[in-house]
Amino acid sequence: VNGTPVATGVVLEVKSSREMVIGQQTGTWTTANARILGPNVTQSGGAYFLSNGPQGSAGPLGANYDYFNEIANVQTLDHAKNIVSTITGQVAGTNLWTNAEAIDINWTATRGTLTADQGFSPDGLQNAERYLADSTNGDHFVQRAYTLSDQLTFDSSSVYFDADNETFDSGAVEATQTYTASIFVKGRGGNQSIRYEIELDGGTGGTDFNAFFDLDFSTGAITSFQADYGITIDAYGAIPTGGDWYRVYFTATFAQGFPSIRLNIYSRNSFGAIFYTGNGTNGMDLWGAKLSKGELDPYLSSQGNNYYADEEFNIKNFILDNVDDFIERALEQRLDLPSPNASFFPYTDATLASQYNAEEFSRMSRSLIDIIRQQLASDAYYTTLNTLSGISVPSKTYGTRTIPIPLGGGIVGADHFYALYSDSYAEVQQISKNEGKVVKSFTRFR
Repeated sequence: VNGTPVATGVVLEVKSSREMVIGQQTGTWTTANARILGPNVTQSGGAYFLSNGPQGSAGPLGANYDYFNEIANVQTLDHAKNIVSTITGQVAGTNLWTNAEAIDINWTATRGTLTADQGFSPDGLQNAERYLADSTNGDHFVQRAYTLSDQLTFDSSSVYFDADNETFDSGAVEATQTYTASIFVKGRGGNQSIRYEIELDGGTGGTDFNAFFDLDFSTGAITSFQADYGITIDAYGAIPTGGDWYRVYFTATFAQGFPSIRLNIYSRNSFGAIFYTGNGTNGMDLWGAKLSKGELDPYLSSQGNNYYADEEFNIKNFILDNVDDFIERALEQRLDLPSPNASFFPYTDATLASQYNAEEFSRMSRSLIDIIRQQLASDAYYTTLNTLSGISVPSKTYGTRTIPIPLGGGIVGADHFYALYSDSYAEVQQISKNEGKVVKSFTRFR
């Protein structure tokens, strides 16, 4: 509290950027908005906040429950070891832009306002900037420029063969250069589409060249791609990253001699128009800008999370995240009613819910799902898990049984039975067999 430690505990698991599991703690705290420091969390930012201390009326800490460290994973590992990662060896290169996640610092907003920390980013933290189009009629966009190494060329009016300060071995080694510009963006309010543009500054007296495409957030469709003759677009696209976020990008190759490269992001209105009068409430959220040399590579966030350009990897992780969330909410019996995608009604049973602890069982499912998630990122992940060898399976036993001695020759019709204690007797009229056979034995591992 205010920089003074008042309680300590072991962080067992970080479930999300806003939720983690804490083991046994020492000390107490009751001050509102006390800060918890955890993995990748600093004193100055990115921290977890409490509302009213543990077990407060607002409930920042849930009830205690058994946290299982060793969970049976035989079947999960048997599946995971056959998964081949599509991102093995991919690493995030140097980001040429500073303040990658502080869009409000280096970007210029035109006909709109750009405000910091208004939305939740793909990292799950409230550190995404928000651009809202104002009531001025015109195009509404944000822009940022990067100064290139302006190599002089002999087609310039100020460079001559007989100049004393120019030699043939000066300037760039390669005739062209390749850059990739990307940023995470999502629609806000009624504005659910953008125009993403990369622009080369031709300098004084020169010609500007640009390329752009339009993206519809509701469908993920890209339309209206255009590129000038002076810029070669090697790749472009919009990679979905979950939570309605897209990472839009351009990979462009162009000649030496351009003073700068600019990135423009236009917020289009509900009709898809570029030129319109805004209302101050519609626009777009922005986060995680990157400019790098070469092809598109992963984006490494300030929290240490990698966002890969591989669509198969991203889609599979999106599915796993949703399955994880659905299982937890199903166990807690708080699935949406009805389902927003299929209009199904969830099954609930208050009596059944009282017979188990949802936190304990969701921990089990998270652990198994995480094995698959980690294997998608690394082919060799399953080999890093602890292996318990030399396990012996006990011999099968069915307990001590008392098997009655059958009558010699069996029982046939017209046989008579006589009871010694009751002096009763009866004649067999009908015989019905009652027998069973052990078909298969099952072994349960823990």
